[in-house]
Amino acid sequence: MKKGTRTERLYLQDPYTVTFQASLLSCEKDPDGRLAAVLDKTYFYPESGGQPSDRGTIAGIEVVDVWEDESGTVYHELAKKIETGTVECEIDWRKRFDHMQQHTGQHILSRAFIEVGKLETVSFHLGEDTCTIDLEGGDLDERAVGAAETLANNIIWENRDVLVKTGTPEETTDDLSRKSVPEGVTEVRFIEVDGFDKIGCCGTHVRRTGELGMIKVLKYEKAKGTFRVYFEVGKRAYDDFAKKHEIIKRLANRFTTAVESIEDKVGKLQSETQRFRKDLQKLSKKLAEYEADRLHKDARLQGGRMFVVELVAENREDYVRLLASCLKSKKDTVSLLGTEDGLVICNAPSDSGIDFSRVVIERAKSLGGGGGGKGAFATARLPASVSVTEFLEEVFENVKNT
Repeated sequence: MKKGTRTERLYLQDPYTVTFQASLLSCEKDPDGRLAAVLDKTYFYPESGGQPSDRGTIAGIEVVDVWEDESGTVYHELAKKIETGTVECEIDWRKRFDHMQQHTGQHILSRAFIEVGKLETVSFHLGEDTCTIDLEGGDLDERAVGAAETLANNIIWENRDVLVKTGTPEETTDDLSRKSVPEGVTEVRFIEVDGFDKIGCCGTHVRRTGELGMIKVLKYEKAKGTFRVYFEVGKRAYDDFAKKHEIIKRLANRFTTAVESIEDKVGKLQSETQRFRKDLQKLSKKLAEYEADRLHKDARLQGGRMFVVELVAENREDYVRLLASCLKSKKDTVSLLGTEDGLVICNAPSDSGIDFSRVVIERAKSLGGGGGGKGAFATARLPASVSVTEFLEEVFENVKNT
């Protein structure tokens, strides 16, 4: 591996070039086993500052990752070894431009949160699907999020210049600047959104804000003393809008209503569902009480106790639990209930001395199922290969003389 060779990093001046020629100086495995290629110059961006690295090809071979060491050498991890010499390189423009949109959009959104709520960005992450910024220094609510999003989009639609400059630390201390420059740094590369924001940054950015199209905040949440804001920029935001709009259109067709009326329609359906649920609960209770009486009359008398051993036709777990509760209220009654889909609920009087731990829970687990509970109450879920009826009979044989 070519070590200590400072790569000429052309992406810093021109992030729009996607094809170029370079000299391949070396292509060897690094200590981590990665096949790392070193070029004399590169437009490939190495992962840094929350922005992922570029992808593409060198001599037709896939570039898997790109990183930079402390000496300024940029390494390109390849999927296959190639020979040194002059090579043709190509960057994945779709991914590169996506990163440019997200990163420039983050700068604008971060400044917007300062303007509307004095909230400073303390970290940034550009993910494959969404991006996040972590904010601190104040409180965050829907009003502030909406105001920041509106301000950010207005800056985009004004199509302001995005300037890449290099200067001294003193040149980044005006009113537009965010974050101080670390001690010992004598030269700073900074990105300036004309008349709006300035910050030291080594990322790739668009030339004008209009290239971003739009910014959309998806949600925000508290995270370890900060507020985490999820957002999308440009094509990501458009794709998200298109997907959700298609969902809304399908819902409108399903509910035979206009898109604007979906919210009212769903609200009415929720109210009806709640009313039906309450009615169902009342009817289920009456049915369970009736069925409990019937099962109790047909129960097996054993050792002074009534044993109800039943495969319940209703597969709903809430109903089976309700039925077990109704049977529990009957004196000296043990209920061993199951359903065709493998649910088992066993209940006995607390003073019965019956412990279902072994005969129900451990036995179900030994058959490939699972279970829980304690003492006189247990539930289990049996695999489809196990007969629920046979399992209940086995439990009955184990506890009938307790």
